[in-house]
Amino acid sequence: MRSASTRGVFMRVISLDARKGVFEVQVESPEDLYYLAFLIRQGDVVYAWTFRQVKISRALGSERGDRVRVYLGVEVEGKEFHRFSKKLRLKGKIVEAPERIHAKGSYHTLSVGVGDAVKVVKKDCLGAFELSLLEESTIRIRRVLIISLGLEEVVVGLLGPQGFDLKVKKTYTLPERGEGFSLKKFAQAIMDDVLALSKRIVKTETVSGALILAPSLLDEWCRESFVDRLSEVVRVIGVVRVSEGGLAGVYEALRGGKLRDIISDVRALREAEGMRTVLSELSGKGRVAIGKEEVRSSVEWGVVKEVMVLDTALLEDEEILAIIQKVATSKIPFTIVSEESEAGAMLRRLGSIVAILYYKPSGD
Repeated sequence: MRSASTRGVFMRVISLDARKGVFEVQVESPEDLYYLAFLIRQGDVVYAWTFRQVKISRALGSERGDRVRVYLGVEVEGKEFHRFSKKLRLKGKIVEAPERIHAKGSYHTLSVGVGDAVKVVKKDCLGAFELSLLEESTIRIRRVLIISLGLEEVVVGLLGPQGFDLKVKKTYTLPERGEGFSLKKFAQAIMDDVLALSKRIVKTETVSGALILAPSLLDEWCRESFVDRLSEVVRVIGVVRVSEGGLAGVYEALRGGKLRDIISDVRALREAEGMRTVLSELSGKGRVAIGKEEVRSSVEWGVVKEVMVLDTALLEDEEILAIIQKVATSKIPFTIVSEESEAGAMLRRLGSIVAILYYKPSGD
């Protein structure tokens, strides 16, 4: 995620004053909205262009006029971010607006999307947590097209900072093995279909390369022609052998660390690797703190090596946010784990936050 040579998309910081707690950014991708959801909190004032219905004063009262494009400042009271909606909705009271629209003091919802510029004025200065997120969000982000081939199920999706984004899941029925049946021809027909699906996705999404996951038999056949044909559409990073195709193959590759050396800068791989370490420690030396109380105490004792936190918990739980702010101030590495990932499901069962420790404090 920190490779300057990787082609990708990144959030552009227009201006930044950490002391005053003010920054302005240009949203360049859906991933930027993911970071903004963590950066913006209740009480912050957000400025952006939006559409607002104008009230027209009449002798007998006011009436609704046309919707006009205006630049508003809204003090945030609530926010909504859904991973695949590609919109961050910020609701609150208008604190700054052109006098002509008579909107100050009214409520409004800003809908922030790709292409929008947003200015944020925070209640306090920007801390280590906010600055680390801004730094990470402005580094080039690699998104990789993942194609998991199987004879009965095929999956095509994008692996990026938010985890694996499933775009297509398609099932196939093996024909009866009669005279003239060719398993290889059946597999080639599937690969033709996948090639067409991949072309459509690459036209609408920014990706830095493609990675193919395939069981042994399909691994051999896809290298014969499919890889070359796909290379005409997108750069092929490699072919990784898995025991099963489809969605199971994606989980196997992430869980087993098979992709680490190929695309080591993708957050989903850090998530999977981190959870493997947690599970290993739980069944071994136990150098893990689980849940808010244990993690908070471990941070205070200075024994924390790394922290993993669930994204939804970080958005919704003020106690967990305070812990992560302390973690960032202490310069302890932390990973925000997507609730939608397999690692996220495991982390939720462990209380939404865990810490990997240098050692387990005595008496614990």
